[in-house]
Amino acid sequence: MFHILAKIKDKTIPNPKILLQDCKPIFDLDTQNIYDNAKQYSCTYTLNEEWFKLNSFKDREYAIYLIKQEFNSTSYDDLEKEKITELEYLVQCDTDKNIFMFQKITPKKYLKKKTISWTENFKLDETPRIVINDIPDAVYDYNTDTLYFKNLSVINSIFKDIMNLYRDATSDDIKKFKEQDFIALNISTPIKIANRRRIAHFMDKTKDIIANKQDRLFEIAKEYNVPLTVENGKFVINTETELKELLYLCMERYYTAEMHGEKRFANSVIIVNPT
Repeated sequence: MFHILAKIKDKTIPNPKILLQDCKPIFDLDTQNIYDNAKQYSCTYTLNEEWFKLNSFKDREYAIYLIKQEFNSTSYDDLEKEKITELEYLVQCDTDKNIFMFQKITPKKYLKKKTISWTENFKLDETPRIVINDIPDAVYDYNTDTLYFKNLSVINSIFKDIMNLYRDATSDDIKKFKEQDFIALNISTPIKIANRRRIAHFMDKTKDIIANKQDRLFEIAKEYNVPLTVENGKFVINTETELKELLYLCMERYYTAEMHGEKRFANSVIIVNPT
């Protein structure tokens, strides 16, 4: 049995409302394939076809009421028709399997163009519609208390502050990063969020390791032709792209394949636990 719920943007109304009851599903997804291949979330890993996952989700601060409580459709009001253009996200609730699928709603998801439809006859159709994605933005399995997703920034409007899963660098972090004696950071505009997170990762995980190995950083940059300028014994960083390259260098994304001997760059990294 499926129910479709809709959350409107009104902050005074925290819970979604019933849009459709006892209906066909709007998403048809092989969840088992997602479960089998999902990776624990890591800010250093870039997905291919997999999904990220977060376990023990309902106890996290950004879990919503719908997830924290056992679902009962009678607990939710019906959506008023005039509110249909104010949606923030949709939720497909599979009450048989206890699986919830989420889709963020943006202005582009409202289709107001003229179309030609057909059943028995062709007909000009000007009915406004909401476009449903082929794949949801997030899947929550109540049975295992696990959230699956692909893009953290997309679901941030559904699960408020989930972007804080890996923190941004604070002003103090950035100040201390600039003070590293192998860096000349000349970016005058505010550093963008992706690099702020990489700086936070550097300050938390890498700074102390590199402290006594700075000479090796310059050697690696030269060996792998990293597109960075060195002046007076410092990496000169003038752009966000150069900053990203420097942080990737510090994260040891450049390496040589042991058997092939090829020089390579790792677009993402996942820690492999020793067996």
